[in-house]
Amino acid sequence: MVAWLFLFSVGQHLFMPLIQSITMEFAAEGQAGRRLGQVTGASNLAGIGGSLLILVGFRSLGFGFATAFLIAAGGLLLAALLIRTMKADPPPATRTRFVMRREYKLYYWLSILYGTRKQIFLTFSPWCWSRFSSSPRRRWPRCCLRAASSELCSTRCSAAPSIVWASVSFSWARPSC
Repeated sequence: MVAWLFLFSVGQHLFMPLIQSITMEFAAEGQAGRRLGQVTGASNLAGIGGSLLILVGFRSLGFGFATAFLIAAGGLLLAALLIRTMKADPPPATRTRFVMRREYKLYYWLSILYGTRKQIFLTFSPWCWSRFSSSPRRRWPRCCLRAASSELCSTRCSAAPSIVWASVSFSWARPSC
């Protein structure tokens, strides 16, 4: 289990930065921000759809873990096939340099801290919840669905997604789902 989790984590961390790069590369001139927002929205909708599938599947359709993992494996295989069909244009011959500027030091630190906070909230807190919570495991899909929909709807406040995850993840203190 640990080996598969490690392999998944390595693949996920290699792919995450590519999403923004690929999106900006395929965006029309001057439309990169808009396209990034659309891709993020589609990603959030996919999370909501997956949570709904799990909620309905385990509650009403009699899914077991084997069925859920087979559906997930089918989705990953389909995604891999779709990515495989993408054709790359030859890269331009320009040489770019990585430049770190002293005046952006605070931004660099904030980016590192944001990534660290996100990793803790998305991996460690659900583990704590499942390990130390006395609430039934059937509450997981409903809480994940609420968290994803709250994150999708809270575009005005950048702190809202972390507050939502904190309240969902640490719900053993006050069960809210």
